[in-house]
Amino acid sequence: MPKCVPERVCECARMSDQHLLISGTDDMNAEKEIVCGADIHRDFLVATMISRSGLKLQQQFGMDEDGLLAFRSWILDHRCRRVAVESTGNYWYREALVNARSKLKNQIHQLLAVCCIKLSSVISDSFGKSGRYIVERLLEGKNIEQIISGIPSKRVRKKADELRKAIMNGLDPVQVLLIKTNLDAIDYLSEKIKLLDAEIAIKVKPFEEDLNIILSVPGI
Repeated sequence: MPKCVPERVCECARMSDQHLLISGTDDMNAEKEIVCGADIHRDFLVATMISRSGLKLQQQFGMDEDGLLAFRSWILDHRCRRVAVESTGNYWYREALVNARSKLKNQIHQLLAVCCIKLSSVISDSFGKSGRYIVERLLEGKNIEQIISGIPSKRVRKKADELRKAIMNGLDPVQVLLIKTNLDAIDYLSEKIKLLDAEIAIKVKPFEEDLNIILSVPGI
């Protein structure tokens, strides 16, 4: 989706002698306030406008220039001051990176399983501090007793007997190469996700109050 879409939809518009903002606070009575939610697809968006007084309108608009301008006019004509648009841009790029990282982690689990190493049956997060330590020591060819003695978490070290049963074999050269490659890719993606999280945090800062309200809803 072009970067200009949310900017054009949510821009300030002049109405009479006042600016009408498609977000933020207003002085209207809560019972009369009209709000709109937009479900955005590739070629069109479906907008639903409601109010506590019983108003409910729904209309579809194209995602081209004319369609977005028509959507904007529809919002302003009904004096709607709040529009909720699904996440786009950086958020979905982040989501793609998270999904890619998850696939790489699953591949590592599969590579370990090929060698009859069932680390995930003992440790909930095989890529946490202790899990990563164990995997990296396996890549170095360490035996299970050497690995257990150096595990950073005392809680995980107490699972020594379970770890011995879960790790009864070492890794062959092919698995070592593939797992190392995947771990490097995971680290790269994690760094990119961290940078995006920081950028997203900056962008949502002006809407922190609204965000807290949304996050207070059960299931969010």
